[in-house]
Amino acid sequence: MLVPLDLSILAQKVGRLSPSLVLGWRVGNHVREMFDGLDEVRLAAAPTGDFLLGLRATLTESRFPLDVLPAEDEPDWHALAWHAITGTLLRFTFAVERVAMDARGAAALPDVRKGNPYGLAAYAASLDRQVLRLLDDPMETLCRIEEHMVSKSRAKDGDPDVSINCRRCGNGTLRTDLWYADGAPCCPDCAGLIPAWTFAN
Repeated sequence: MLVPLDLSILAQKVGRLSPSLVLGWRVGNHVREMFDGLDEVRLAAAPTGDFLLGLRATLTESRFPLDVLPAEDEPDWHALAWHAITGTLLRFTFAVERVAMDARGAAALPDVRKGNPYGLAAYAASLDRQVLRLLDDPMETLCRIEEHMVSKSRAKDGDPDVSINCRRCGNGTLRTDLWYADGAPCCPDCAGLIPAWTFAN
């Protein structure tokens, strides 16, 4: 199986070439291509094992900071990438079935546990097929990629103590704390970013 050199080196360090590792590697490379050469790009990821390892490995050269959410957090996404200057936000949610073992691999698991060489071969072949699909298939088929525009309100006119209702939750938000998500005024909690990013702005 032909695997890109940097991914192969990563797999050797980790000790395995899992579907989640490949997917994290692909998401990280997608972010690098999207924001290449830009400053103030931030990433966040859920602590999802090999996906996180693959994502982190691609960020060494780009030096994009990566915030890992606490284990108790359960976001409905797997990774975020935000360019603070333009407000461009990419939200990645991968399809769980793309990293799950296929039927032939799952059927071989009992034999794998018994140490049956035929079962091991069948499982390895299934894993190879899955990894190749993850490497070759378009990113849009591997995960849902949503693009949004999220930025802090820079309005200097008007009373800063005036409260404006968030378009998403309805809560009143001071003008100085207001964000805009896809053009709609919203509170920091509804902006679609992680708290560490909204508090820093």
